[in-house]
Amino acid sequence: MATVQLVGILLVFFVLVGLMMTRKVPTILALPIMAIAISLIAGITIISKDPEQFTIVKDVLEAGSMRMSTAISGLIFGSLFGKVLSKVGVTETIIKKAAEMAGDKALPIALSFLAVCSIIFAASNGLGMVILVGTIIVPIMISAGLSPMVSGIILLLANGIGVTFSVSTLAVYIDVLGLKLSEVTSYSWMVGLPLIIIAVIMVVYYVQFSGKRRKAWAMPVKQGKNGQIRSIALISPIIPVVLVFAFQVPLVAAIIVGIIATLILSTPKNPIHVVSSAFVEGIQEVAGAAGLMIGIGMLLNAVMSSEYNQRSLS
Repeated sequence: MATVQLVGILLVFFVLVGLMMTRKVPTILALPIMAIAISLIAGITIISKDPEQFTIVKDVLEAGSMRMSTAISGLIFGSLFGKVLSKVGVTETIIKKAAEMAGDKALPIALSFLAVCSIIFAASNGLGMVILVGTIIVPIMISAGLSPMVSGIILLLANGIGVTFSVSTLAVYIDVLGLKLSEVTSYSWMVGLPLIIIAVIMVVYYVQFSGKRRKAWAMPVKQGKNGQIRSIALISPIIPVVLVFAFQVPLVAAIIVGIIATLILSTPKNPIHVVSSAFVEGIQEVAGAAGLMIGIGMLLNAVMSSEYNQRSLS
């Protein structure tokens, strides 16, 4: 019977994955459907009056939807922090300062943007931040003589490094794997340091040996909505990262401290409006990802429960 159940579970898995890949069923719906189907095949009870019994309604759907709550909170607050950095002009100013210090030399500007963008993505990542940073740094790098391919590689490498140390990404590992914050940060260093070394080697190699370069006019970098900001405010993106990795401060608290520090150091004209609008826009930006995490939590509860293992694998 266990073999039949296992075959059925694998069949459901591959069918739904195929439907997701062909875009017949959106992933945000396929994950809860997969969780319910796997639970039914494994023989888990749908609902029960016994509060101790593992059921689909109570444990897979309800508890599963809350399983990734830490990751969802980290995702929302990370996006909020990114929006605040963007609205007060920190993100754009950091990139502009890096371009000014590197001059028009291809290699220094490539390595500068690799470092600067990695820090920005560690503070806040996601599609919106990648688009924002990319639209600024790619034209600058091309104007410095880098090819479009190399400019894209630098953006992607910086995103990879930043995500490895991102406070919102750490929350996913804490929820999924049940690890402590100290363990997750140590693993981040274990993975991140080789990635940084390889990224630097790649950038140096491609810039020095990528062949013909071309010059172009640089796209002007816009100032933030609040105008010129003080140089001290440019340390804002690393504050939550330092708090988490150096002092083991909880993720959401570290981001909140980072937001407060950003507002104090940059002194925008209307800080309340900046935070409130950033909160709304941040939630809108990560709403799809949060929905996916709810489905992932349901699926994790379905396949990682002791009830599932006893019924389908014994």
